[in-house]
Amino acid sequence: MQKFFLFVVISLFLSFLSGHELKQGEKVFINGLVFDSFYLDSSGAPQYFKQIYETNRSEWIKKRDRLAKQGKALWPIVTFYGSKPVRLNGTLGLSFKPSVSPKVIQNTFIKHGLEIIYHDKTDPGYYLVKMKPGTDPFAVSVQIYREGLVNWAQPDMEGHFELAGLDEDNEFNDEDFIDDLPEPVTPNDTWYSQYTIGRWHHEKIRSNYAWALETGSPEIKIAIIDNGVDLEHEDLIDNMFPDLGWNFVDENADASFKPHQNTTPWATRVILAHGTSVAGIAAAKGNNGKGIAGVCWDCGIIPIRFIDTDMGTGYIDTFHKTYLALKYAVDQGASVINNSWVWWSQQSCSTVPLNSFVEQAVQYGLKNGRDGKGTIMVWAAGNNFCDTDNIRNFDNEHIVVVSALRHNTLDNGRGYKATYSNYGNAVDVIAPAGDPDDSPPYNGIISTDISGGSGGEPGHYTANPHFSGTSAAAPVVSGAIGLMLSANPDLKYFEALHCLKKAAAKRLDQRIIDEDIVPDHNIIDKDRNVIGQCEWSEIKDTYFDEIMQHNNCFGFGYLDVYEMVRMAIEGECEYEPDLCNDDDDCPEDQFCDIETGLCILEVGCTSDDECPTFYVCDIESGLCVLDDTGDTGNTGDTGNTGNTGNTGDTGNTGDTGNTGNTGDTGDTGDTGDTGDTGDTGDEKPSSDNDKEEFDEVMDESIGCGCTIIR
Repeated sequence: MQKFFLFVVISLFLSFLSGHELKQGEKVFINGLVFDSFYLDSSGAPQYFKQIYETNRSEWIKKRDRLAKQGKALWPIVTFYGSKPVRLNGTLGLSFKPSVSPKVIQNTFIKHGLEIIYHDKTDPGYYLVKMKPGTDPFAVSVQIYREGLVNWAQPDMEGHFELAGLDEDNEFNDEDFIDDLPEPVTPNDTWYSQYTIGRWHHEKIRSNYAWALETGSPEIKIAIIDNGVDLEHEDLIDNMFPDLGWNFVDENADASFKPHQNTTPWATRVILAHGTSVAGIAAAKGNNGKGIAGVCWDCGIIPIRFIDTDMGTGYIDTFHKTYLALKYAVDQGASVINNSWVWWSQQSCSTVPLNSFVEQAVQYGLKNGRDGKGTIMVWAAGNNFCDTDNIRNFDNEHIVVVSALRHNTLDNGRGYKATYSNYGNAVDVIAPAGDPDDSPPYNGIISTDISGGSGGEPGHYTANPHFSGTSAAAPVVSGAIGLMLSANPDLKYFEALHCLKKAAAKRLDQRIIDEDIVPDHNIIDKDRNVIGQCEWSEIKDTYFDEIMQHNNCFGFGYLDVYEMVRMAIEGECEYEPDLCNDDDDCPEDQFCDIETGLCILEVGCTSDDECPTFYVCDIESGLCVLDDTGDTGNTGDTGNTGNTGNTGDTGNTGDTGNTGNTGDTGDTGDTGDTGDTGDTGDEKPSSDNDKEEFDEVMDESIGCGCTIIR
């Protein structure tokens, strides 16, 4: 992966020196593969694709242009590093910089022949636009990016995703961690109270001690973006908010799983229960005398059906829908969003391009979620024994990436990363999930199944096989974050992320001594491939001035929900900036403003980009001041979102959802009225799509892959 990026950097540098600008259609050779198309991500780095032609490129272009004269469109089919072929759909997502005026935006659309089909004033910079037939989507995206007006511009296309789940009595010894712990809580849920396999993951992360301090709040809601949830399940219904849910597959308000006939193959039935099992691990009702206990007993659940498992392991219409689903969860009040799916091409560990639609949604969540304190998004790392460096979107300090811990049944109860789990520098924390290769077969976690035998089991719970994979590890973390935010709902997103990492690292040294974290994976042949890769290094916390140990298999350690809740209650997660008394307390290029106790840039600032994290530029004085207003300003620069505080006027979130089936953009009608994309049927997440700011200046019309993880 590093060689790949080194090659890209070198090729770009050589192109710059020679005065040659990268162009569409030119062949680029990387690691023996040939690419001929690209878009530029937010940093300006090319994301390369290879187009598939019936004959050759020139003949395909002639056919495209011939159809365009007839008013018909032919859009490219592309692959990325040998991934499944996907077709572009003639739309383009882009995010304008905050300083760009409505008139300039309008002129940009006119210049490139683009037509607005989606815009929501709650995320004012983001647009989805339709291109004219005969347009080269990649070329237009690059042209617009190079004009310097946008943070990113990316052609939209089909999305394929991979569910992060797997198809398929040594109890945790807590003696090493006995300090001033409260009395542990034993809920009366059947699987927890009667069976070790029903509670091993809780004991590993010390849920039983955390519950003595907090059991959750329905005000803290966890969105399950997946393939649907059993809304009537006996162990979920009390925590379910079905009225807040949405179905992005069928474009209606029913976020339930897809029904099937009794003759459906068993493997398919297991997959259909994926979202239900994820929801149960995070927030099944605890201490209700039934089934299992979720990590956050009383947290709310927002069900969102996003992936259509009828179309292979995972399918969505467009990447734009990924943005819509994540944004919708934020607008419905989700404190945490669980994503137990990853992008396509993981079976071969091939590189996945940066998806700017996802990055836009992450930024939106940080700025607008939880009244400006930021929604926290959790992702499963994936199950293909691959390096997370291959997934560009995981290189983001504002999300949580979770690897999987196997059940401690092997080799005297030592703690190993699950054999299948992805690893790498992007991993933030490891959480229990189990491993089908374990012997005896503690395959994973007992969770909720589709009720009444409609899922993989005849009963209501995943008793055999258990639910495993990083799909299971991610909701363990989502539930833990929900519990922490229930204990202290005022935590800002960066404080919560710090608390998660700090709690995992709290007893790291002792766990290593006790071999409860074992970097040497030499138990079975598959694990031998990772020897030398599960290594420790020092990493500075993104937000806090603190160096912590990080392992690319275990992250900052493994989840400790008790420590997270305790730290949240006792105020150990809050960010407190270091104040200065004189210039000696400041870096070389800054001086101490005695009145505020803040270090100020000597030369004066002209934008937020020139200020330290958590500071914004006061243009009038040229001073960097602590951002205590909650106005994060430029969402493109995540480093400066800092103390998001109370965003105050975050806009009308009532009109924020999905504009309907954007995949079918053929009949958009009068372009002067492009704000309305049509009747979506059920208008639950209806977006206003207004472009009033344009109407005021316009005098003419504007001409996954993903895999669910088990």
